[in-house]
Amino acid sequence: MARAPQANKRTLKASLAAEVCAVLAKQPGLRIVKIADGVDDNCSFLSDELPDGIEALDFFHATEHLHDAIAAAYGDSTLKTRHRFEELREVLRDQVGGVEKVIRALDHLRKQFPRRDEIRRCAAYSRKHRARMSYATMRADGLMIGSGLVEAACKRSSRSASSSAGCAGAEACRRSSRHSGWDQSERFEEAWALLAAEYQVEVTCS
Repeated sequence: MARAPQANKRTLKASLAAEVCAVLAKQPGLRIVKIADGVDDNCSFLSDELPDGIEALDFFHATEHLHDAIAAAYGDSTLKTRHRFEELREVLRDQVGGVEKVIRALDHLRKQFPRRDEIRRCAAYSRKHRARMSYATMRADGLMIGSGLVEAACKRSSRSASSSAGCAGAEACRRSSRHSGWDQSERFEEAWALLAAEYQVEVTCS
C-alpha cells in the first residue's frame, strides 16, 4: 500500500489494518511479521492497532544507526569503520542475542569517545528496540527482517502515480496498481469494497 502524505497517516493505517484483518479472516493460520523503522508512531501502530504478531525493527534502519555510531568514533569511510561495521553487522544479523553484543560494543565505544553524541544515541536506540532485533531467530524461522522490498514497491507506485496526476489522481493510480495482487489472491471484490466507500458521491439529477 502507498498513499499521499497525510497527518499521522490516518487513512493508510486504517486501510492497512482492515486489509490485514480481511486476510486473516480467510487464512487465520498465517503468521504475521510487522516491520517498521524506529519512529514511535510506527511502533505504537504495529503494537496497538494491528493483530498480534512478531515485531521487528527494519534491519537496514538498525544498521544505518550502527554505521553512524562507528563512523562517529573512527571517521567516515575509513578502513577501520568499514571493518568494524561489517563485523558488528554480521553479529547483529547472524548471532542469537547479537543485539546484546552490539550494545556492549557501543557502550565500550561510548567510554572511549564520551563526547560523540551519535554513539550515545545509537546505544539508546538499540536498547529501546532490543526486543524487535532478534534477527538471527527470525532468519532461522524463514521470516523477513527488512521492509526494503515492500518499500521499493510502494515508492515505485508513488513515483509512477505522482508523475502524471495530482493528489486525488495519484491515489487512484496507486489503488489501481494493487488490483492485480487482489485478483491473484482471489480477494478483488472484497478488497475493492474496502476502498469504494471512499469514492461514494451523492449525485442529484435535476
